[in-house]
Amino acid sequence: MIRRFLNWRDWPLATKLGPILVLLVILPLVLVTLYNDQAMHRELLAATRAQNLQRAHGTAAILDAYLKENLDDLDLVAMTSDILQFLHTPQDQALQAKVNLTLSQIRQVQGFDAVYMTNAGGDVLAASDPRFLHRDYLTPPWQR
Repeated sequence: MIRRFLNWRDWPLATKLGPILVLLVILPLVLVTLYNDQAMHRELLAATRAQNLQRAHGTAAILDAYLKENLDDLDLVAMTSDILQFLHTPQDQALQAKVNLTLSQIRQVQGFDAVYMTNAGGDVLAASDPRFLHRDYLTPPWQR
């Protein structure tokens, strides 16, 4: 009996077709499915990495702009010591030249059209552009 079971030719047709069906139809389908799963997994990882890289680039740009803005503010604060000293002694011409240069630098850093300092009476004491010096900005132009 065992001998008969081991002989391939003696098997019934349905029993012979079972393993052949598995080897010829089901096994290739399983292999193709596994291959497609791996390919889709690789594509998903690549797309996720690209998206993460794009987000990181955007975050870096936001941080860069924020740090540049803070650096500009720090530069502005570093320039103010001469300005404070000039407010106490506005008649010092050498200090006024330094303050005019400082105001010019502040104008460039902050991107303003002009920067000037006035006293309580509206007279310009120092300016980023010499054209503004000694003008009266308290009185409107139509009343001058």
